[in-house]
Amino acid sequence: MSSTNVSDSDIVAYFPIFLRYKLYATYYKLNGIIGSWELIGHGEGWFPGLSQPCSQLDFTEGEIVFNFSNSFLDTTTFHTWVISEDSIRPRLVITPRLSAGVIINTICDDYMYGNFTFVDGQMHLYEKVD
Repeated sequence: MSSTNVSDSDIVAYFPIFLRYKLYATYYKLNGIIGSWELIGHGEGWFPGLSQPCSQLDFTEGEIVFNFSNSFLDTTTFHTWVISEDSIRPRLVITPRLSAGVIINTICDDYMYGNFTFVDGQMHLYEKVD
C-alpha cells in the first residue's frame, strides 16, 4: 500500500463527479465495486492526525478485506457488504463497520468517498486500482 498526496483542490475537483453519480445505479455498484481500492486522499476535522494513513479495501462478492495503517494502528479486518435499497437512495452497508473512522457514502466510476469533517470526523478518498 502506498499513500499518494492529493491536494485539497484536486479533491474538490472530484466533487462534480461525485454529485453526478452518487450511489444511483445498483447494477454499477454491484459490478463496479468489486476490486481493489487504494486511499489517495485523507483529511481530518478538528484534530488532525500526526501521520497520513495508508489503506486499501479489497472487495469480492459480499466480502471486504480492509487494510489500514498509520502511526497508531496497523490492522487487517474482514467485513461483509451489501447494497441496501431500503432508504431514499441505495447505500453501501458494511458489517461490522470499518475501523479508523472510515465511512464510504459516495461511489462513482473509479472513486469512493466519505466526508465527515464537518462533524470533526474524517474524509477518505479511495481510487480503484484493480
